[in-house]
Amino acid sequence: TKAETLDEILEEVERIRVDGYALAMGTYSNTIGVVVPIFDSSEFAVATLTVPATRDELSEANKAAWIAAARVAAARASSQLGSRRRIILGV
Repeated sequence: TKAETLDEILEEVERIRVDGYALAMGTYSNTIGVVVPIFDSSEFAVATLTVPATRDELSEANKAAWIAAARVAAARASSQLGSRRRIILGV
């Protein structure tokens, strides 16, 4: 569902913060992206990493693997920026 009110948007942002990732649905195509944060040495999110796929490629059966791969890549980038966050692979 699409968040439209301020309360819905804030709820969605909180869910993303807790989950550690977001799924970005393509508006005009059959695309989806796994979006994860990249942190700096102050543990502030300074960028995001988006891993794009088609909806067929990123199915419910393999969604956890895509999210884990994105988290590992983002953790490596974060580490290069001085972050000491640990990777949480559970979905």
